[in-house]
Amino acid sequence: MMHCVYFDRRRNLAALICTLGLLLQGCGSVSSTPSTPALQPAQSVVYRKGVTLTGDASIFIVNNFSELQRVLDTAAGVIGINLPWFGATQPCATCSAQKPSNPRNWDDPVYAASLYVQEADQISNYVAQHGNGAFLMMVTYGTPGWAACPGDPTDSTQPYYPPQNAADYGDFMYAMSERYNGTHTSDAGLAIGPARDWVVYNEVNSPLWWHNTACNTAQLDPVYYYGGILNQAYTNVHHVTGNVRVLAGAFTSYDHADYEGAAGLRISTSYSDWQTNTANGDANNAWISPLDFVQAMAQYNLQFDAIALHPYAPCIYDNPLLPPPAGAVSLGNLSSLLALQQSLWPNDPNKWHLALTEYHQQSYYGDTSLGWDHVSGIACPNYFCAQTTEANLFAYLQTAYGDSGSHQAYVDYLVWTMWENANPFVGGIVRADLSDKNEGLGNNSVRSAFAAIQP
Repeated sequence: MMHCVYFDRRRNLAALICTLGLLLQGCGSVSSTPSTPALQPAQSVVYRKGVTLTGDASIFIVNNFSELQRVLDTAAGVIGINLPWFGATQPCATCSAQKPSNPRNWDDPVYAASLYVQEADQISNYVAQHGNGAFLMMVTYGTPGWAACPGDPTDSTQPYYPPQNAADYGDFMYAMSERYNGTHTSDAGLAIGPARDWVVYNEVNSPLWWHNTACNTAQLDPVYYYGGILNQAYTNVHHVTGNVRVLAGAFTSYDHADYEGAAGLRISTSYSDWQTNTANGDANNAWISPLDFVQAMAQYNLQFDAIALHPYAPCIYDNPLLPPPAGAVSLGNLSSLLALQQSLWPNDPNKWHLALTEYHQQSYYGDTSLGWDHVSGIACPNYFCAQTTEANLFAYLQTAYGDSGSHQAYVDYLVWTMWENANPFVGGIVRADLSDKNEGLGNNSVRSAFAAIQP
């Protein structure tokens, strides 16, 4: 790994610049090739690549969906939408979440009034009409206060605790999978498009995102607790006839303790480890290996259609195929998880599938002294404080989608987790102002590299 120099952002300099001679080109060895002819985009939808519409969803709705069309023009086959449970039960932007009077009714007034749901309706309608076969991946997470254990905190950490009653989440998943089954019309008269894949919560192998709850008086482990909502999701989503799937885990590859990729504390799936690292506010950057978590899922006979993984590189500004620490799973060693899935479910090939539902790498450009979005807005040593050049990102994206990366049997797709840089992150395919990331790339850009990924 190249030597990296950290600069204090209080002096309005780059958060992290990795030096190679006199060139600012990240910690990898990839260099730009401005004379390279422009890449040619795929001619039809490509189901192994996707984009999540992170941040302000209205960006993709205004101006007659012009930016959403720009996403679709890359031939992305998967369009991710964040649909938080707490947000879907907020009947107004400033309201607290409320329990719907009929939580299994797809058009309960609480759901129908939610800004999150209304935006998802509009995006689903447009993708159904103009997506050339692209499908929606709905990312659900975030326990609302009304469904929480009374003993859990009511502060900003509340969404990351399990619900008191897993059946409440099941009701939500029943209503949302019904709403987005492609047969309904919204109260605004809009034909609601269908969703195919449903992600069940976020990075549940990390006590930062999946906390032990005060209602866990039986001292059950985090996999058992997750099984409660996962089985509810599986049963309720599959009331829909047709092509729908429930994705389990959305596992973090591992907890990156700093920007150089050092691992935090690897813990077991035990109750005691879960409880300890929840109680201390995850001070040790604790993580359960995705391999250990999936092994326990098999022991509990949990129901799902595919495993979801966030295969972040050990270093967010370097080669995405670098080997991760023991027990971690990133793009460079997906075979470890794929092999485990086949060994645990030898007679159920459906469970051999792996969906890479969140991934990005970050880039800076121009005068980094200008701050975000020219450079990451996150202070080091956080993993997301670092970034590389746009020319390197152009190459790293192609590597991530290549034959040694996500282009493997039973890896369904790799979703880039943000289209545009979303403050404070700089991991978008385009910049925050929606301009292309093309510094040092001549006729090409990061967007053209993404568009050129073939089936």
